[in-house]
Amino acid sequence: MKNICYSGAILALTTLLLTGCEAYMKITLREQDKVLTFGREAGLEKSVTFSSTTSWTASVQGDWLAVAPDSGNSGSNTITVTTLTANDGNDGRTTEI
Repeated sequence: MKNICYSGAILALTTLLLTGCEAYMKITLREQDKVLTFGREAGLEKSVTFSSTTSWTASVQGDWLAVAPDSGNSGSNTITVTTLTANDGNDGRTTEI
């Protein structure tokens, strides 16, 4: 019998791996924004707010998730994470930003 614990969710492990131009960079991310959980549909969005001590760039590993904007300046920032394709499989998906 299949385990259906995650049948209604796509798990998106969202660890902000942001790169800056300066030698030292500090990212402050709220605990609730470290892991995002989505449904199976495409087009779902969640916002992540963080602060950075320098300019930053974000990239997505995988083609089923997008982030906008993908770069910004120091200070308080908000990015939107969007599912691009539906999860039609039986397994959850995970990725890092």
